[in-house]
Amino acid sequence: MKLVIVKIDEKIFEGELKKVEVPALDGDMVIYPGHLTFLSPLKKGVVKYLNEKDEEVELEIEKGFVEVNNNETIIIL
Repeated sequence: MKLVIVKIDEKIFEGELKKVEVPALDGDMVIYPGHLTFLSPLKKGVVKYLNEKDEEVELEIEKGFVEVNNNETIIIL
């Protein structure tokens, strides 16, 4: 699964992952490859993912959106 994390003026991360966890409005959500298509707002919290070196990365966010489509997850902050 491809993950892209962007702000309006910069790309924070782009790479292949096995999973990503996001703070959705209804609670934390774990997204795996093959997840159904959806769009959701994000609340203040922590995005967690494993990078290409299998290191867990945590990114604190204030708010944003997550879109999952065709095995690609895009997080807009």
